[in-house]
Amino acid sequence: NNLIAGNYIGVDRIGTKAVANTYHGIFLDFDNQSNIIGTNGDGINDTAERNIIASNSLNGITLSTDELGDDGNTPDNNRISGNTISTNEVNGILDQGNNTIIDSNYITANVVDGIQFGPYADNASVFANLIGELSDGTAAGNGDDGINIRKRNAGHIIGGSDDQANVIKNNAVGIRVESDLS
Repeated sequence: NNLIAGNYIGVDRIGTKAVANTYHGIFLDFDNQSNIIGTNGDGINDTAERNIIASNSLNGITLSTDELGDDGNTPDNNRISGNTISTNEVNGILDQGNNTIIDSNYITANVVDGIQFGPYADNASVFANLIGELSDGTAAGNGDDGINIRKRNAGHIIGGSDDQANVIKNNAVGIRVESDLS
């Protein structure tokens, strides 16, 4: 039950110069439950609560499972909201947990995917994100997919009504859903 808010992670205090972390910007390992990364969405000081997470050597944010992921040791019920997640060397977000809410983020120009759901991640809600474009309309696609739902995943909700729609553009693939061939 932690709140990670108002930080500059992988960049200087102004948010314009890369000062990369060697691995991930934020890393929650298995059994981390009910954390908020970014704004709590209460309408009070939400802009100041956002994190700028950029230029990290691996993922901007990683919610990591144990080695196998199939024994219930996953980071569950976490929320990633209102952040700028950009120019990380792998994914913007790698989610291997369950019941994650990912909303109202700018996710741009990451080398691989904007959001990747690793094996065994289930029941995420992804809405109101701008993926692959800056707030001023400048194209800033992620290198591969805007959203990549890997095999052995189920129950994700991507978007919804008009106010919950994601804007996903300028990526190699907007949303990729991989089949489970194993």
